[in-house]
Amino acid sequence: MGVDAIHQWMIHHGIRVRNHAPNATATLATLASHLSSPKSASATPVVARRVS
Repeated sequence: MGVDAIHQWMIHHGIRVRNHAPNATATLATLASHLSSPKSASATPVVARRVS
């Protein structure tokens, strides 16, 4: 997966991306930080129930 694809995924999920990141490591560090401590309510798992 390329850095551009990672940027698009991050933007899609509302993660701010610096357009002038000095290298891919900065982008990956931002992504890792966000994934380790998500702040949005949408990160809460949704449990579906069966209707009997």
